[in-house]
Amino acid sequence: MKNLTDKLVINKIEWTNNESDMHILCTVINGFFHYNTTLVMPGFELNRVISELQKQNCDVDIQDCLQIEQWSEDTFGYVFNLSNLVDSEFVFYNESLKDNLKQIRA
Repeated sequence: MKNLTDKLVINKIEWTNNESDMHILCTVINGFFHYNTTLVMPGFELNRVISELQKQNCDVDIQDCLQIEQWSEDTFGYVFNLSNLVDSEFVFYNESLKDNLKQIRA
């Protein structure tokens, strides 16, 4: 069976200090089709994902893409905005995702 997606290009990674999950906003590229989607992953995977993205783009410091916003006295929002880096492409590779990814389209 062919993979459901050819490539997942990460645009942003978002999370807050009060959540246990992170949201990965990405573009799915499947042949000639491109569409945006959001993956929800456990927050403990963040270091692994960032490390893999950094390995793909050694000439870019991904930490420079981190934006921190204070939403309230005890709530902070964190965003790695990778879409601003026009010369780099951040592809999400996750072997466990291939079997578990389900796509629903209308």
